[in-house]
Amino acid sequence: DVQVAAGELPPVEERLPAAPIVVAPIDEIGAYGGTARLFVAHDLSVVRYLCDEVAVMYQGRLVEQAQTEDLFTNPRHPYTAMLLNAAPAPDPHASWMDEDVDTSEAGEAGDVGEGCAFAGRCRYASDRCRSEVPGLEDAGGAHIAACHHKDEVELKGV
Repeated sequence: DVQVAAGELPPVEERLPAAPIVVAPIDEIGAYGGTARLFVAHDLSVVRYLCDEVAVMYQGRLVEQAQTEDLFTNPRHPYTAMLLNAAPAPDPHASWMDEDVDTSEAGEAGDVGEGCAFAGRCRYASDRCRSEVPGLEDAGGAHIAACHHKDEVELKGV
């Protein structure tokens, strides 16, 4: 039996205290052998806690997929690195924004057009990126990424 619950979420300040109540049952489901979960979220700390493997999408396109710790520590797509480095560290005294992450020219997330969907926001974009859609390619081990420059740029993980 598959059960789906839907409804309007309360304001964020009312949801935050309930987060452990929601996450704990999802974590328990994963403890049973043979159970697969598909967890869609924007909260990367919860994704890191719950998931064994992560897929990152941008504008409806899969841009990177890897085992969770590999993706968090060794991102191979600039969008993944931007997401990871945009979240504050749990340590309030830590410097959490990577200096290499440029969000000043984030651009509009609009028409994808030709080429890489992230090219308009990527500091590493080349003419090739703007004209040719990168395919998902091996980035080492069970890690795949859709970036023409995945082997040339060093991206910071968390």
